[in-house]
Amino acid sequence: MTPWESSEVCEVRDIPITTSEDSELNKVTLLSLRADVIASETYVYVHEPPLDCSISAFGGLQDPKVSCTDLEAWRCQTTDSFTLHMFRGGHLFFHTAEAPFLNSLSEDLTLVASQAGESVPELAGMCDAPSK
Repeated sequence: MTPWESSEVCEVRDIPITTSEDSELNKVTLLSLRADVIASETYVYVHEPPLDCSISAFGGLQDPKVSCTDLEAWRCQTTDSFTLHMFRGGHLFFHTAEAPFLNSLSEDLTLVASQAGESVPELAGMCDAPSK
């Protein structure tokens, strides 16, 4: 068994993964993670003109891999608006700050849709934590 077929890759990459009894599911999940890691490690930036659309960047305040400065660099990739959202948590902040992340994403998508003259379903409150 290679490291890519075990949870070892998740420990090395600081990726929390819930182990499952389903070895096929684990294998598919780990192969997907492998593809993501390879893409991120082999990507080479090529300078091109900035996009003519808004960009929203999302990150975790405690992420040891992607800093606020790294995300701020996306600002130069657009001639339109740029929004940076930072949340409590690490690289997978969307787990630790799910409701705030989804609310920010919803607000940004609603703004983009309204600027394009499109209507979107009312999403307010849909991302709030369920009441007990």
